[in-house]
Amino acid sequence: MSDQNKINEFKDFVKTAPYLNDQVSEGKASWQELYQIWDLYGEDQAVWSRYQSSEPTSASSKSFDAILNMVKNVDLNSLEHNIKSVQKFLSVIQSFVSESKEESNVYNKRPFFKYFDD
Repeated sequence: MSDQNKINEFKDFVKTAPYLNDQVSEGKASWQELYQIWDLYGEDQAVWSRYQSSEPTSASSKSFDAILNMVKNVDLNSLEHNIKSVQKFLSVIQSFVSESKEESNVYNKRPFFKYFDD
């Protein structure tokens, strides 16, 4: 059997066992490790039972956990510094826009008798 056929069979197996994807995304296993186990033992449930979690986690709870972990890892001092930088940038842009509006509002009336610039 060619290697490409084996890889395709493994991909089909992974589609039937979504808990393996969870294990890899959580860093508990690697695709290489799972492929080697599959190559040795096949689809025997006894081998794969250790990778199945007892409680299925929903996608929303995973995303909430990911957001919570991201918020825990935020450096507040760095965030405050970045917000101040953005505020300074916006104030500079606002001053340029207000200056250009003031300059564009100035209208110099031409004398009544002058129609052309001769």
